[in-house]
Amino acid sequence: MRSNYLLGIGKLILFLILLCFAVKFTQTFIQELKTCEDFDMSVFYFSILFPFLFYTFVGDLNNIYYKVQKFFFRSDFFSLVFPSLLVISGISFFIFPKLFNLSFNKGFFILTGGIFFIIHLIFVARNIKSSSFVGFSGYLLNFTLIYLFTLLLLTVYFNINFKFSLGEIIQAGTKKGAVLLKQISSQLFVKEG
Repeated sequence: MRSNYLLGIGKLILFLILLCFAVKFTQTFIQELKTCEDFDMSVFYFSILFPFLFYTFVGDLNNIYYKVQKFFFRSDFFSLVFPSLLVISGISFFIFPKLFNLSFNKGFFILTGGIFFIIHLIFVARNIKSSSFVGFSGYLLNFTLIYLFTLLLLTVYFNINFKFSLGEIIQAGTKKGAVLLKQISSQLFVKEG
């Protein structure tokens, strides 16, 4: 019993460390999007908000999304980690314009990416939740890891149409996350005297 609580506390500490990086990666990602020419932030914010409103007031898409994920990935692990609709739409937006010499609406591209990003995160959050302390700390840690990976995939997705440096986002997010972690640690563990 005691080892379970130690494991839970360890997972909670790892979550708090990763949370610093998740916050800074998200800030860096959004700052980078704001600098992209023709990137409509209002469409992106709407695409983030719309799935929450839909799930709250209209209907639950989790069962449908579960079936889609299971169609592409037989493993529960892969269905939680890889957002199939985001990956498929990214491949489609990358290949079809080149094959058929087409152009696509950038607003629709942004809307699709944001909606599939959030739908996947809602799916993950509902499927890995737990009620015990150890389970909850594992939930926080696992969700943060999956969020970071899914955010990386969303960055690659947006990079199809809006060119920015993925390496710079990762480097800047890591650096800012480390600075935030250092600031928090110094406030918690430095004696005042």
